[in-house]
Amino acid sequence: MLNFTLLKLSDIDLISPYFEYSKTRACDNTIGGTFMWRDYFKTEYAITGDTLFFKVKYLNGETAFSAPLCPCGRGCEKAAGFIFDYCAEKGIPAVICMAAEEDRDILENKFVISSVPEPNWSDYMYNASDLADMAGKRYSGQRNHIHAFMRDNPDYQFEEIGKRNIREISEFFLNYERRGDKTSLLYLTEREKVFEVFNNWDMYRQSGIVLRAGMQIVGFAIGEIIGDTLFVHIEKANAECRGAYQMLVKQFAVMAVEKGAVYINREDDAGDEGLRISKLSYHPCEMVNKYTVTLLEKK
Repeated sequence: MLNFTLLKLSDIDLISPYFEYSKTRACDNTIGGTFMWRDYFKTEYAITGDTLFFKVKYLNGETAFSAPLCPCGRGCEKAAGFIFDYCAEKGIPAVICMAAEEDRDILENKFVISSVPEPNWSDYMYNASDLADMAGKRYSGQRNHIHAFMRDNPDYQFEEIGKRNIREISEFFLNYERRGDKTSLLYLTEREKVFEVFNNWDMYRQSGIVLRAGMQIVGFAIGEIIGDTLFVHIEKANAECRGAYQMLVKQFAVMAVEKGAVYINREDDAGDEGLRISKLSYHPCEMVNKYTVTLLEKK
């Protein structure tokens, strides 16, 4: 029987090694992707043997699970059986949310399933070298914005995020978010957790860059590298400063390539049309498609 415990920030050291077991490049199995959204999804976890399980309240408020993380691969058949048995005992549907295609295929080997695509939660994947170079005609629009920024701000500079500038970045973000008028729970959760990341920088183990125009911060980006992939969790810039976002995207990619990243996951668009257009404009090399999978019966 699985015994679930509410996920807390202090669990990072216990949980993070299991992310290395993920065989997909989905953003969900990362420190940022899991811990920044733990309260939003009311995340609980259980560890049985060498396998980690997450239980969440999914978007419709119903109980769901992520595909298990175990040494034999994400979504391993035996571990999924624990979820099926747990749900049978509790009298609830055995629902696996945010399942990547690899997870769905493995689950289908052991169970009769129903599978529903969730396009709003598909991750946008890019070749890191493409975003670092932004070469060729297809990136001409981004380069125009970058050149405009460099022309308007000849004294611009980048620096890595660290303890020396965390407080200043927090002040920038505080002023940034005051300009927004969004009141959705999704937006408010992100706002709260950005400050949590800043206040617990060492614990979160993120990397990041700051963009300055002169002495003033005009943007920052935060993410983490797992395996060969940089996962970009937070990216904020002064939209009135033309080219700031494009500069951040390019320079974060440069840093990632220098650290050995081959791919960049810029996460999903959450169904936001503006985000979708923006993410497509950087020409993803693939999408990490996700599904809600219900385990109907064992084969």
